[in-house]
Amino acid sequence: MKPQPITPTILWVRIASATTLAFLLLFIGLWFFGKISSSALSFTLTDQDGETYSSHHDPTMKLVFFGFTQCADICPLAITNMRETYDIMGKEALNLRPINISVDPERDTPDALKAYVRNFGPQLMGLTGEPGELQRIYKQFAVYAKKVSPSPEEEYIIDHTAHFYLLDTDDTLLKVFEYHMPPDQMAKSIRRQM
Repeated sequence: MKPQPITPTILWVRIASATTLAFLLLFIGLWFFGKISSSALSFTLTDQDGETYSSHHDPTMKLVFFGFTQCADICPLAITNMRETYDIMGKEALNLRPINISVDPERDTPDALKAYVRNFGPQLMGLTGEPGELQRIYKQFAVYAKKVSPSPEEEYIIDHTAHFYLLDTDDTLLKVFEYHMPPDQMAKSIRRQM
């Protein structure tokens, strides 16, 4: 029997199927090895006003970024993108809480966070906590955060993961965005999840 030629349509279907299968296997592998939690990513920390914030008591969706107040470039850009995304969404953003969780609890006190988040609008919540509880949350989100000292004379910086994590109202992970994703694209993607 003579084999049938592969048409462009058949080729496209095979590529699409293989790509879908590859992504499915990737996420199953990440869940299995603990990189992405399939359970709720709930957390309880201290906000910029010194109050306790528990994500599982908050009925809104959350857009979470891990950063620090002494960050010179990536964090301000990411938080600005978060703020612009929030603004683009208009009234729909009322069901979205933008959150910055500190990767530098040594310097990011509630007062330091309060001064920092004030620069990015009243909606942004800054959270910090004890190093042990923050380490547990970093692990839960598969966030990398490490103190780096360029030289003995310079202040340390934090080398860290730079992603946005979109959580549903029950704290399950819906999407992960790059920190430099254009705000209009991020807003469009978040709207599709609402």
